[in-house]
Amino acid sequence: MIGTERKGVLVNRKFYQYLSPMLLSELVISLNEFVDGIIVSQLLGSDATSMVGMASPVMYVFAVIYIILGVGGSAAYAEYSGMQKKEKADRLFSVVFASSVGISAFIATVGMICLRPLASLMCADTVILPEFTSYLAVTIISGVLIIPLQVLINCFAAFGYPQIGTKLNLAANAI
Repeated sequence: MIGTERKGVLVNRKFYQYLSPMLLSELVISLNEFVDGIIVSQLLGSDATSMVGMASPVMYVFAVIYIILGVGGSAAYAEYSGMQKKEKADRLFSVVFASSVGISAFIATVGMICLRPLASLMCADTVILPEFTSYLAVTIISGVLIIPLQVLINCFAAFGYPQIGTKLNLAANAI
């Protein structure tokens, strides 16, 4: 019975070791989006705010990709690590990270090639279309950084260093 109680304490300790950094990361992401909206609307006006909203599906595509790769990759990494297959775990991480870089580069390339039709599809207002096209280009190119960085942030928890992922998230969202 003593062994079971000890395991419970250890599991709880690990749980809280990971809980705080993950909650802080999510809080920072949400706060960043909120503050971003306020700053854009107050400094740049309603047209800029609407452009941010119109481009948000691109950011959602990025999020789907980095969540699939980051969460899935880190879960598989943790499983291999738990089975003491460190070499296989390291190879898996390399493939996941390289895939995130390759996919984000592919999205940026295709996005830039199809920029004008994509912008026209996403923005019906011909008055702000030129400005939206420029904003969309920057958003698409940002995926080259956002996707691999978020995959890396997710994987730090599986490596046993959730605080590093949180610090990266804090820095990225502050910038």
